[in-house]
Amino acid sequence: MTGNLRFIWAFLAILLPNTLFSQYQWNESTNIHGENNMSIELIGEGYSNSTALTNAFFFGFVNGRFVDEDEKDIMLNRSWNNNRIGQDATYGIRFSHKLSDSSFISQWHIGIAERFHIDGLLSQEALELALYGNKRFAGETVDLSNVNLRYQRWKEIQFGAQKSLNSNWTVGLQAAWLIGDQNLDFQTNSASLYTSRIGDELQLLGDFYLHQSDTNELGPHAINGMGASVGLWARRNFTFFETAQSGWIQLGVSDLGFIQWNNESVRYDGDTLYVYEGTLIDRILDFEEENVNGIDGDSLLEIFSPDAKNGSYTTYTPANIALTAFQQFEKFEVAASLRYRLEASYFPQVFAQSFYYLNKWKVGGSIGFGGYAPFELGIGAQYELKHWHFSAGTRNLEGLVAWKQFGGASAYAQIGYFF
Repeated sequence: MTGNLRFIWAFLAILLPNTLFSQYQWNESTNIHGENNMSIELIGEGYSNSTALTNAFFFGFVNGRFVDEDEKDIMLNRSWNNNRIGQDATYGIRFSHKLSDSSFISQWHIGIAERFHIDGLLSQEALELALYGNKRFAGETVDLSNVNLRYQRWKEIQFGAQKSLNSNWTVGLQAAWLIGDQNLDFQTNSASLYTSRIGDELQLLGDFYLHQSDTNELGPHAINGMGASVGLWARRNFTFFETAQSGWIQLGVSDLGFIQWNNESVRYDGDTLYVYEGTLIDRILDFEEENVNGIDGDSLLEIFSPDAKNGSYTTYTPANIALTAFQQFEKFEVAASLRYRLEASYFPQVFAQSFYYLNKWKVGGSIGFGGYAPFELGIGAQYELKHWHFSAGTRNLEGLVAWKQFGGASAYAQIGYFF
C-alpha cells in the first residue's frame, strides 16, 4: 500500500480555525494618562505561524484547493528537525480605573474574554510523510515519536491591580477565573511506520495518548472545566541613553494557570502494533470498494484499540514569560524583549518594535526571531482623537506579502475610550 496516510491531516486540521487574528495585547496593562482616570477597551487579536507550513497550504487546505508539488517542496525545504505550529486568538472587553497616588493601589481593571490556544510539534519525517505519503519511505521505517498537538478554548474573567511603590518601581498582579470550553491533547510517546519495498505491507506501531473534553457539550455556552491563572510583573524606571525622555525595564509572567476538565472527559491510552497486508480479492469482477480495509482518521482508534476511560484531568495554560526594555525619545519610542512560553511547544523569541510620532499618529514596525517561526516582520499604527484611542497592525507582514513562502498570519485591533 503506497497511498497517502490522511490521518495526520486529521490532526493538522485541528490547527485551522476560520479566522486568524497578535497575542500580546490582552495581558498588557493599560496606560491611563493625563486628566483621564477611566477607560473602556475592546480588544481583538490573533496569531498563527509555523516553521514549515505556509499560508498557501493553510488557505488551500481550508478551501479544499489542491496543494501542488512546488508548494509541498517549499514547506519541506524550510522545515526543521522539529517543526512547530502555533495559534492564539483573544477577543474581549476591559474596564480600567486609575486612582489617586495616595490610594492603596494606583490602578485596577476587570475584563472578560474568549480565548483559544493551539500548538503542535511535528518531526521532519512526519511532515514529509504527511505531504507525500509513504511511497517515499518504501523499505524504510518512519519515526513518528514525540508528535504532539494541543487545542484549548476557554472564557476568562480577569481582575488586576498595579501599585507605584515609589518614583522608580511599579508592580502589578492579575488573577483570572477560567471556564473551560474545549480541550484536546494528543501525543505519541513512541511510534513508527514501516512500509515494505513493494508496498504490500504496512506495520504501524504506536504508543500514544489522547485526552479530550466532553464532546456532547460544545459551542459558546459549553462549560466543560474550571480553572484559574495568575500573572505578575515588576517595572523599574530606567533610561539607557541621555537623550531618552523616559524608559523602564520590566519582568513579567502571565497566564500561569490550569484548567481541570470535568468527569465527562475521555482519556485514551494506546500501545499497539498493527500490521496491514492488503486486501485479498477473489474475483476482480466482484470487487466493491466497501470491501477494502483502509487507514483513515476515523479508524485509528479502532485499529489501536486504546484503553478509554471517562474522568477528570488537568491541563496547564500556556504561560508567557517576558523581559522587556522600553525607551521613549522626543520623536519616537523603541522596545525590545526576550519572550518564552511554557506548555506551548515554543522556542525563545527575541522581539523588537519602534513607533514614530506624527501629530496624533504613532506608526512603526516590529521584528522577531524565534517563537513559532524563524523570523517575523510586522507593522502597526496608533491614533488618538480626543477621548478615543485606536490601534491596529500585524506581526506577520512577511506572511501576507510572500504567502507562498511563509506561514505567518496575524492581526490585532484595539479601540479604547478614555474619560
